[in-house]
Amino acid sequence: MVERFVQQSVERRVAWKRIRILGGEPTLHSRIFDIVDVLMAYQRMHNPSVRLVLGTNFHGQGVRRILDQLPDSIFLKSTFKSSRENLFRPFNVAPVDTVFNRFADYTCGCRIIEECGLGITPSGYYMCAVAGGIDRILGYRLGRRDLPDECESLTDQMGAFCRLCGHFGFQWPTRKEKKSHTWKMAYQRLQTRERGNA
Repeated sequence: MVERFVQQSVERRVAWKRIRILGGEPTLHSRIFDIVDVLMAYQRMHNPSVRLVLGTNFHGQGVRRILDQLPDSIFLKSTFKSSRENLFRPFNVAPVDTVFNRFADYTCGCRIIEECGLGITPSGYYMCAVAGGIDRILGYRLGRRDLPDECESLTDQMGAFCRLCGHFGFQWPTRKEKKSHTWKMAYQRLQTRERGNA
């Protein structure tokens, strides 16, 4: 998928300003060095000014061992949550479960789409990385196989995923995990599916 992303970016002459490798913890991916190699080749041959960033929590010897092997040209961004600065907004509070946002127009998206840009997962392209994670859990299969055109609105994805994402609307930052009813049910269905596949 990363190779396809690079190929389509080159074919369409898309000059990305920043490409971030995110997770969970991306250093745990079995092919993290292959991913980094593909992106560095893209940077070297097609887009020298692109900033390659890896988000990591720096937690554990295995993670630190991988980080030590990464090239210096990969910028590391800490996702470690240890202070008030690193509070996060509750992702698992679905706006459809709240009084204030229950009837919102979710096809408008939120600030993350503008600030963070497209997300790419093994399931395809999404209007943001969070949407790819939601789709993995809920299995809507709305990922685009090909790099979306700049004029493509992706409102079908926004309508499906923003109603479930705690980043839409306002949530007070917290360190404590929160889940609304929709998310509790989604995780129960996921666990049932995984037990059935085991």
